[in-house]
Amino acid sequence: MPRDDLTEVRYIRQASGVVPGSLSAHQMLGLRLVAGRPATRLLPADAMHQIKRWVSPVVAQASSRKSAMTPIKFILRYTAVPFMAIVAVVSWASLHSSAEIDARQYAALSGAYASFPVDLRRDIRQALQSGKLSKWDYSSLVRESLNDGVVLDWPSDDKEDVATEREKLAALVKADRP
Repeated sequence: MPRDDLTEVRYIRQASGVVPGSLSAHQMLGLRLVAGRPATRLLPADAMHQIKRWVSPVVAQASSRKSAMTPIKFILRYTAVPFMAIVAVVSWASLHSSAEIDARQYAALSGAYASFPVDLRRDIRQALQSGKLSKWDYSSLVRESLNDGVVLDWPSDDKEDVATEREKLAALVKADRP
């Protein structure tokens, strides 16, 4: 055989999982035909029938070596990984929204507290029961104030002390208690 045929035979043996030296020339030619490679010479019909009969178990054996998709593999590959990604994003979002608001947001609520309707003041009091306002609570309070026609104006100077601004709002809420 020419050199390129030897390389092709080795490739076909390796791809089909056949032990070297266990195939005759006719069987190798059949493997070449099954693998989609052109044959270099024609064979009689009975030889082709023999080759196909011998090659089909070899090809079936080579293709059966791939592991089947078990339910556990399917769940791990297509369900568990995306589920863990969703859980990670949801936990990050919940931690982010449960953080405390900054001093400027407390100052904005303190500045507009006198113009808030009674329902909004009650909602601020309920949100401050824990002692701090979360970003989640703040966003719902801002939405409610906008629905009531009150716009919050953030102070132009930079408020840096969150505890002081929180205490100012808490004092307003405490003084407003009925």
